[in-house]
Amino acid sequence: MMRLISATLEIGRTEAGIGRENFAQFEIGDLIRDLCEMYQPLAEQRGFEIHAVRNGGLRYFGNRELIGQAVSNLIDNALKYGDRGRIELGAEAAGSEILLWVADDGPGIPQSRRNDAMKKYGRLEEARTLEGSGLGLALVRAVARLHDGDLSLEDNRPGLRAVLRLALPAAVH
Repeated sequence: MMRLISATLEIGRTEAGIGRENFAQFEIGDLIRDLCEMYQPLAEQRGFEIHAVRNGGLRYFGNRELIGQAVSNLIDNALKYGDRGRIELGAEAAGSEILLWVADDGPGIPQSRRNDAMKKYGRLEEARTLEGSGLGLALVRAVARLHDGDLSLEDNRPGLRAVLRLALPAAVH
């Protein structure tokens, strides 16, 4: 119950713009590598390989802690719903955005259900037997929007590729 309340409050704070005061320059690749290293033991324990790909040389002005929390939520989902296999974390510049993604080789989410999965308390029927509150993707989306971006869920063939799209400040691109 406390995790549910905490996640709900964090989403509300982020949607209200709280967190912008902690924006600073940081290296996206360092964040990706740190998260990959942090999750390595848990991934191995659950039968996954976790790898960082295409992530060097990307500086970003944003809230590193919140972006790290958002990517952690995506990794948690990949560990929860992916088939024991490979999880990839990556980042790249794409025009006026930085794209951070977590990709797995699980069953994915049908395109017609992806918007439902990103809503607050949005739990798909297949996930009802697993631990969770249905707030993880809603928080990721709130963090993306705090950074003038969004979250998209894409096919990974097989699996899901969750992409956190973060807008680059006008002076950067």
